[in-house]
Amino acid sequence: MTRRWELLRALGAVADSPAAARAVAGPLGLDPVSEAEHTEVFVLNCPPYASVYLGPDGALGGEGADRVAGFWRALAISPPAEPDHLTALLALYASLGEAAAQAPRPACGPGCPPTWTPWPIWPFPP
Repeated sequence: MTRRWELLRALGAVADSPAAARAVAGPLGLDPVSEAEHTEVFVLNCPPYASVYLGPDGALGGEGADRVAGFWRALAISPPAEPDHLTALLALYASLGEAAAQAPRPACGPGCPPTWTPWPIWPFPP
């Protein structure tokens, strides 16, 4: 499982900066990117900020960033300076995954929810 979380952090580094992308390109099996290529992808075409996609005006910051910062606060974590940046979100996801993997699992008996159900809310049948 550790490799999964490392992969998420490495993918986040690709979106962070050209230097960070070049640093992880080899281990990820990617060609190194130039400054211009990184700018074309992450500045001009696919901004790595959730606020662009969540906010009503499609801009950086604003309501979209506030919504994502609220998610961080709901987890009792102080939001970073750019809470909606893909690098920060993938690192958060990796940290949550690592914490869940290390958390003790309760002993389960009758009435314990199954690990997968065909309906979205257990224990209520469809």
